[in-house]
Amino acid sequence: GCSASSSTTVTINPSYNLNIVANICIGDVYTFPDGTTASEDTVETSNLTTLNACDSVIVTTLWVNAVYNSSVSAWICEGGIYTFPDSTTGGTDTVQTSNLYSVTGCDSVIVTTLTVNPLPAPVIMASGVTTFCAGDSVSLDAGSFAFYDWSTASTDESITVYASGNYVVSVTDTNGCVGTSSQNVVVLTF
Repeated sequence: GCSASSSTTVTINPSYNLNIVANICIGDVYTFPDGTTASEDTVETSNLTTLNACDSVIVTTLWVNAVYNSSVSAWICEGGIYTFPDSTTGGTDTVQTSNLYSVTGCDSVIVTTLTVNPLPAPVIMASGVTTFCAGDSVSLDAGSFAFYDWSTASTDESITVYASGNYVVSVTDTNGCVGTSSQNVVVLTF
């Protein structure tokens, strides 16, 4: 006898089971592999068929990341420089909008209102004259300063002069701004 032999080739086509994690920003819409969409945190199962008619399942975990919008008030003393969140700088009264991206790639907008506080201007009272007798008092004109610092190392509002010279006072206001003034004083000796 004769015998016939035959062979059959069987091709096994793969099916796919995938897990995907996707991120979007608030306000964005994500399109899943099956064409459906979402804009909120969700887990979506997409049942698809491959080119070879095999089942494929793709499970997508969608995370919606925050978009940050905030307002900030800041101040500096006159002559100072402020660095805004976007690394630009300014030294005048202004409203600056900084457009940034969060670590998740979402837009962040920070609006900074910058106020420039003037430096305090202490006025040294010398009663209209700059000639004093030893032991006379030189004082500041009012003002509500948080700190006084005379060149004589005194931290009082007024000082007693015993020698001629240029007396300088630095004052710090309640905002932390520092201003200075000086007065040349002649002390009479008899």
